[in-house]
Amino acid sequence: MAGAGRSSGRRFDRVHGVTTQALLMLGQLEPASGGAYAHATHYEPVPVEAFAELVATFPEELVRTAVFVDVGCGMGRALLLASELPFRQVVGIELSPALHAIARENVANARGLQRRCRDVRIRRGDARRRPRHAPLSRGRASRGDLRVRR
Repeated sequence: MAGAGRSSGRRFDRVHGVTTQALLMLGQLEPASGGAYAHATHYEPVPVEAFAELVATFPEELVRTAVFVDVGCGMGRALLLASELPFRQVVGIELSPALHAIARENVANARGLQRRCRDVRIRRGDARRRPRHAPLSRGRASRGDLRVRR
């Protein structure tokens, strides 16, 4: 089954003109800095089928009012998949500057998606430092935010 997940991931990348299929140790990308890196060891994308199975269990009326948040969004595959659903907003938070840059590029340049969520944002930083009560959809965008409205 793992092989099937990798092949569907490569197919997803090819169809949408993105790069999300990889298994990377974060130490290969940049030196670890900060306490969050003790818990962030590697990047491995969500399998396309597993994501589809999970979100198929969500009632659509819930999805329409919900904000989808992917902590550790990596290269952004789950963000791209979530953008095809009618979430109120899709937000990715990524610690790694290298993965954050790839996710931004993927979200900005993906083709052939049936986007139903027009508000997709990616933030770079340590998700532990964001106050739980601070809404992601209000206030000014900080450097490192990417908003895609199509």
